Amino acid sequence: MNVLVIHDSSCRAELKQLESWLRASGCEISFFDLTLANHEKALVDLIKECDVVIFLITPSLPMVDATIGILGAKGKGKKIVGVQLGDAVVTKEFEKYASALIAFDQPAVIANVCGDRADWTNRQGEKRPPRKTKRHKC
Repeated sequence: MNVLVIHDSSCRAELKQLESWLRASGCEISFFDLTLANHEKALVDLIKECDVVIFLITPSLPMVDATIGILGAKGKGKKIVGVQLGDAVVTKEFEKYASALIAFDQPAVIANVCGDRADWTNRQGEKRPPRKTKRHKC
């Protein structure tokens, strides 16, 4: 499975840990730092090649650029998984189009990225109230 991890440079320790978990599960991983690379075409090309897009959601993640990634991934039919770090807030687009929003936890990451789970939890891993966004299967 090809996984694209979209992040900012504030979460290096979590990136190393996430990479370790995903590689141990047999995933091929690409990384895209939204704070260093402001190349929309490069992001779109990476999204085309992956199966799953992970957003490491931090307070410093540039949400305008993240929204471009969310909409690009949705347009290409990719599974979108958010991993909340710190006091990060998710956008309306993420709430509307993402498959899962989880805490930084190995079993949850593997189950939602490599498996069929689609959990919606808070930063502590507790189940969130149901979303108001209506879901439609294609």
